[in-house]
Amino acid sequence: MALSDISLRLPIGVDTKFNIFKIYMKISLSFILYFLIFFLSSCSINQSIDKNDYELNINLQTSNKNRELIIETLLKENIKFSVNFNLKESPVLDDSLINSNLQYFCKSFIESQYEVIETSIFNLKGKKVLTIYSDDFKNKVNTLKIKYPNNLYVNLSKNDYKSEIEDILEVSNSYKRYSFVNNLDKNVNINHSPRVRDDIDSIFFLVNYESAKAIIPIFNSYTSSIKFYSTSEVFHDADEVRKLIDFENTYIPLPKDLVLKMNSIESGNIKQSIERLMILDFLTIKEIYQRNLFSEEIDLNTGFKKVKKNQCIDRDLPLWKISNDVITNQI
Repeated sequence: MALSDISLRLPIGVDTKFNIFKIYMKISLSFILYFLIFFLSSCSINQSIDKNDYELNINLQTSNKNRELIIETLLKENIKFSVNFNLKESPVLDDSLINSNLQYFCKSFIESQYEVIETSIFNLKGKKVLTIYSDDFKNKVNTLKIKYPNNLYVNLSKNDYKSEIEDILEVSNSYKRYSFVNNLDKNVNINHSPRVRDDIDSIFFLVNYESAKAIIPIFNSYTSSIKFYSTSEVFHDADEVRKLIDFENTYIPLPKDLVLKMNSIESGNIKQSIERLMILDFLTIKEIYQRNLFSEEIDLNTGFKKVKKNQCIDRDLPLWKISNDVITNQI
C-alpha cells in the first residue's frame, strides 16, 4: 500500500497519569483540586513530544520521503496519532524540509541562517566581505551582489585552489617581495610569514561540501585575522559530524546543541539528520497548536524561540564557531 493511501490511528497503551487521576477521584475534593493544579503546572513542551493521553491529528500533503519520516518519528516517539495524507485542502509540506517554513515558521531553516549572516557581516561599515562561491550558489550570489555591490565575490575554479587563494589574499605578492629581498644577500637568513591583504574583514563561503573541505583549510593556513562564515549547507553532504573539523574557526548560524544532536541520529548524511530533527520540531509545534499549550519560549531543535498562536515563528539562531574542542571532546 502506498503512503499516500495511509490513514492511521494507533494506540500507545495505558496512560499512567490517567490511572492515577481515577484513583484520586475517590479522595476529598480539596486534594483533587490540589492534584490538578500540580499536574497542570508541571506540564511543559520541549523537543521530545509529551506522551499523554491525547491523539495527535495530522492532515498533510507532502512527499513520500517526508511521509516516511513523519510516520517513523511518531512510532519511535510512541505517540498516539491519526494521519491523513489524502485531503486536498490540507496544508502542503515541501519535500525539501530545510527550504520549507514547515507550516509554522516565518522563514525556512536556510533563509533564517542567511539572515543571521547578512545582519552580522554585510550590514557593517568598514572593511569588505569576500564571498567565495561555487556554481551551485550563483543565484544567491547574484542577489547579494545587487544588495551589497561594494563587496568582493569570487567563483573559484577547480584547477588550482591554492594558487587562486594566494592571489585572492595577495599572498603571492608577499612571496615575490620575500624572494626579491632574499636574493639581495644569500648570506642573510630571513624568516618570512606571508602577509595577507588587510582590506577584508570576513569571508562568506557559499560552496558545497566537496569544495569546502578543500578550500577552507587553505584559507585557514594563511590567515587567523579574517573571520569565516557559512551556512550549514557547507557540510550537509558530510557523512558524520566529526568531519566538521575541516571547517575549524568557521561561524555557522546554528545552536551548538543541534550539532550534538545530529551526531546521535543514524542517517546517510548530516542533511538527513537535520531533516529528522526538523520533523520533531514540526510535530512539537503541531501538538502545541492542537492542545493550545503555548509557552513563552520553546526549546526546539532548530532554534530557541517563542511560539504564539496565529503568529509565524521567527528562529533565534546563534552564531556557533566550529572548534576542535567541541568536535573531538563532545562528539
